Amino acid sequence: MMEEENNRIVETLLGLSGASDEHMEEVLSAIPFFTEWNMLSLWDGLPVKSRLPPEVEAGFKTRNQWEEQNLCPKDDARPVRMHPSPRAKRIFYYYHVSDIGEADQTEDGEQPVRVTIRVDAGVKRNLQRQAKELDMSVSEYIALLVMQPYEDENGETD
Repeated sequence: MMEEENNRIVETLLGLSGASDEHMEEVLSAIPFFTEWNMLSLWDGLPVKSRLPPEVEAGFKTRNQWEEQNLCPKDDARPVRMHPSPRAKRIFYYYHVSDIGEADQTEDGEQPVRVTIRVDAGVKRNLQRQAKELDMSVSEYIALLVMQPYEDENGETD
């Protein structure tokens, strides 16, 4: 495959980040190079990472795979849901190299701890709105909230 086609594949996948499985399947199944090259899963029509062109496949890794290289997804990264192989029913979130940066380190050289928080859509929108008002990323805003000392009913902190 030519570089232009590889770039279209990457941009199409990144453009569908956050889309529902049904929408991804609908869009990708209508694009000839995804169907002609058998890049979609027979299970659900989602992309299969190992069926992508080698140059494209090499650019997508899971968060853990990037972190093993002391790299991490940026705050505005666009994860793409894909099956790792044609026979795998399990879906992983893959991040493209264009959405990756160096892992942050604290002043003492330690790697910060990564925490994944799952919240409903309303809470997520509220966090995003509040972070935007403070001109912060959601991660920075949550860290700020966590770092605030807790006061019990007697005004004492832990």
